[in-house]
Amino acid sequence: MADELLSQDEIEALLKGIGGASKQDEDEELKEIASLYAQAFSNVLQLLSGGEVKIDLKESRVCGQGAFVEELEKSSYLLYVVDYDAFEGWSHAFVMDERTALLLADIMMGGDGVELPDSMNDLYLSAAQEGLSQITGAAISEMVNLLGGRRIGIKNTSCSLKVEGWLPFELLPSSENVWVFSLNAEIKDVGNLKLWSLMPQKIAQALADEIKKRVEPREQPQKRSEQGPKETKSPVSARVSQAEREAPGRVVGEEVSGAVEVRPAEFVPLDKQIADQDIDGHNFDLIVDVPVRVTVRLGQAVKTIGEILNLTPGSVIELDKMAGDPVDILVNGKLIARGEVVVIDENFGVRITEIVNRSDRIKSLR
Repeated sequence: MADELLSQDEIEALLKGIGGASKQDEDEELKEIASLYAQAFSNVLQLLSGGEVKIDLKESRVCGQGAFVEELEKSSYLLYVVDYDAFEGWSHAFVMDERTALLLADIMMGGDGVELPDSMNDLYLSAAQEGLSQITGAAISEMVNLLGGRRIGIKNTSCSLKVEGWLPFELLPSSENVWVFSLNAEIKDVGNLKLWSLMPQKIAQALADEIKKRVEPREQPQKRSEQGPKETKSPVSARVSQAEREAPGRVVGEEVSGAVEVRPAEFVPLDKQIADQDIDGHNFDLIVDVPVRVTVRLGQAVKTIGEILNLTPGSVIELDKMAGDPVDILVNGKLIARGEVVVIDENFGVRITEIVNRSDRIKSLR
């Protein structure tokens, strides 16, 4: 009998086997969520900096939120918290050290991350908050797709600089378990940015379960096809009416059950000759008295947000045209002619030197 008893190692091995698959599935769903934020972080930084960005997912673990703060180096940290309405109690916190927050803010304002202030100020705090807002917004757009089109609304956001005695989620106890993952972004010729993401473990679990439910139904049709055809309802009885699809309270993105008839759209061919006749015919007389806005454009310039913020009285903006070049004449934002600036008594005017043909002018007004 003694030989049949299991050793402690064998018992632990069996316990690890029980439920191991579900834990692995949960980890896969959480990794998918983390990858969404990693991609959003990379895309936003690349768009803002214009340089190459490398993203590295450093860690993914569960710990108490108080323990997380205690592990951080003694310094100032930017805390950005977003509250969503899709799941009860869904709050998502993002933490970065002050230097990283200053770097993100500088990039947001068109800087190169070289000349940073010694400490956070209101301008840089606002810019850093906007940067984090863009990152979370991009990630949530992908999260909606991952959740099958489920609507995700933002209830509240907050952003502040923390020094000591703080928690990511102030309404939860210090011992509350949170799911943590960190992202390290390396921007070529700029520097590194590290971002921690924290979410209550129960919310992370709910998200993982919801994603899993959305994935499993997509795998079932393949299994049914392997088992052979089954009795199906008539497409007519299963068809969803237009009124049902447009029923009040239905959220865009929700799935509609039942088969819907789909067919190619049929368009009446447009005869180009008829269209040209409408331009020259009497139909055009119906709109000759409609007022339109005429704009004379001296030139254009592209400036960064940082350069715009540094403008002061006396600043000079260099345009893309040389002195003496013709100016553009636009109607409702469409180029119709070019000319030279003249002075009529005490007012400016434009003498037309070049004009597009009549047909193109009319088409530009559409």
